[in-house]
Amino acid sequence: MKVLKYIVSGILMGGTALATPLDETQISHEAKWLAHIDIDSFEDSLLGQMAIDHIKSEIAKENDSNISINVDEVLKEVHSITAYGTSFDDDAEMNSLLIMNTGNRAQAIIDGFLTTLELEKEGKTGFKTIDSAPYPTYLFEEEVYISFPKKTLIVASKSWDMVKQGMAVVDGETASIDEADTDMVLDGASSFFFVATANGLDRFDDLPAQARVLQKATGGRVAIGEDETMLRANVMLTTQGPEVSSQLARIIQGMLALVSFAEVDDKSLLLLTQNTRVSQGEKFVSLDLSYPTEEIVKLVESLAEGDRAKAGAMRDKPKKDPRYEVEVDDGIGGDEVTVRNVDASGNNGNLPYFAIDGDASTYWGSQGRNDWIRFLLAEGALVREIKIAFRHGDERRTKFAVQKSDDGNGWEDVIYLRSGGQTFGLESFNIPDTASRWIRLRCFGNDKNAMNVISDIQFIGETSN
Repeated sequence: MKVLKYIVSGILMGGTALATPLDETQISHEAKWLAHIDIDSFEDSLLGQMAIDHIKSEIAKENDSNISINVDEVLKEVHSITAYGTSFDDDAEMNSLLIMNTGNRAQAIIDGFLTTLELEKEGKTGFKTIDSAPYPTYLFEEEVYISFPKKTLIVASKSWDMVKQGMAVVDGETASIDEADTDMVLDGASSFFFVATANGLDRFDDLPAQARVLQKATGGRVAIGEDETMLRANVMLTTQGPEVSSQLARIIQGMLALVSFAEVDDKSLLLLTQNTRVSQGEKFVSLDLSYPTEEIVKLVESLAEGDRAKAGAMRDKPKKDPRYEVEVDDGIGGDEVTVRNVDASGNNGNLPYFAIDGDASTYWGSQGRNDWIRFLLAEGALVREIKIAFRHGDERRTKFAVQKSDDGNGWEDVIYLRSGGQTFGLESFNIPDTASRWIRLRCFGNDKNAMNVISDIQFIGETSN
């Protein structure tokens, strides 16, 4: 799922001539908006390569599982992604559909991934098979239906009714935009790798002041592509007639003139403005923009670096929570207390025992903010200090609560703690002196995701011989 997430997040980047064109026969004639990306061309573009490298890096950083994802193999199987919706109302997401045109191996890759995931997570994958569906279908996190109606087609929606309606269009049982009199797909779209279009812009009443000009348009399209060294974009607004087109063109030209003549320090904005051309027809206004691709790459990399710096600053300045501000001033140190047994609420294939085996390369892992790992200590132990090594502990801050119990069932909070995010080695935590055979860590994930990963743990204090 991370692969799809990052592909969609990079949907507005680069592309050459459209290799997997929009198939209008797959789109319902009732569609109010649609978006299409040609993944084949996306991979070949300069921006696409940058985005794919970023995807690989992010997946490698976030993957605490034994399951690896071959991004290159997945992208070879995904040829295009198309999404459309039949409404703009508050329940619009229930009236939306995503269609992926794939190669012959896509379903096998996903089935294999789910099988491996099920084995690793002992059946707790978040996916549920819908046996009553006429074709292989999964329900993910009780929210999204993912179906494989054909070997080279994947369909997804939050609504099962929308999946069935979408397949009726694909099978030719219901009219598509290819058969309807609609402006959803405008001439010239095939020369771009990404196209997004919508109808009914003039019916929106709550647009911000700076976007009110759109209310003069009945619909619009954004198309993006790459031509040799230049990124190209076209914005086309449809209107009700020549008078509105002329008025809208004058407004846009006036806005561009203001930027051109103003004293603007941003050279990128000036260059973009100078490379924008406005034209009009009887029922449309068109803006053609071009910008050096290398400059876009530098801009995106700069923004990404800024986001990383901001994330680092947020990590160094965590939100205040009074539970984590309690200071302990009693003594620490002593002998390492023997752990008699260990278990946990769950694991991702990395077992609880790996937290106490003394091997820094192994770890207990679980996915969930409230999972716990429980330890039975030597009889008569007084614990003063806990030392914990967190996997990726030099990159993430982990939150957890230390709890004690008389019998391993009823639990009482001892202290809430947060790791420093500075080391993957053992980090010392002073806790109120705790005389108990049972100690549990209730884990709340870390500042990047819901993973709980402990490579090693030691309990320090006094033992009775």
